Amino acid sequence: MKLRPIGKKADLSLSINAIVILILAITMLGLGLGFLRGTFKKTTAQFAEVAETVKEQIIDKIKSSNEKVAFDRLDISLKRSEDKELFYGIRNVLQTTTTTGTDIFYIKAFCDKALKTTGVGLLDVGFQTFSDWEVKQGEVEVLKLIVSAKPGATLDTYSCNLLVCTGAAPTVPTGGGFACGANQEYVIKKFFVTVSAT
Repeated sequence: MKLRPIGKKADLSLSINAIVILILAITMLGLGLGFLRGTFKKTTAQFAEVAETVKEQIIDKIKSSNEKVAFDRLDISLKRSEDKELFYGIRNVLQTTTTTGTDIFYIKAFCDKALKTTGVGLLDVGFQTFSDWEVKQGEVEVLKLIVSAKPGATLDTYSCNLLVCTGAAPTVPTGGGFACGANQEYVIKKFFVTVSAT
């Protein structure tokens, strides 16, 4: 049996079809990426609006209650290996006068008790926030606290603290936990973290 070579017409037809398919694929990819980018921009803008609303609520809450520190909520639940955000505000009510009109506050978050267990898992909950922050006298600054649970965290409810010091960063005393130096504790605020399996 003798094979006949494919003609030039068939080669040309195959090339045109491949080019058309390639153009269509690139167009669809571009449209898909444009849609995703638009959706992402909208979602980011919505998150920014929510964060701004929360900040305004915290500022109003602190000013109306005369608290030194206030959270957007005092109870947070998260799963193992999960991170969540809390917002808190610090109000500067110090009477000292500095050349800049601001005071530096030193911040530390930590857990000191668990509801069901004793001394177990207190380090299973971690925190990330600014170690220090300047606040103008009479003003309120709102900051973010990222709460995270380790993958093998003990399932429990933890009693945690936000410790704010003046003058120097908190230190670790002999008994554990954290403490401010003598006459340097500005405020300590209690909140709760619950780690659940689901």
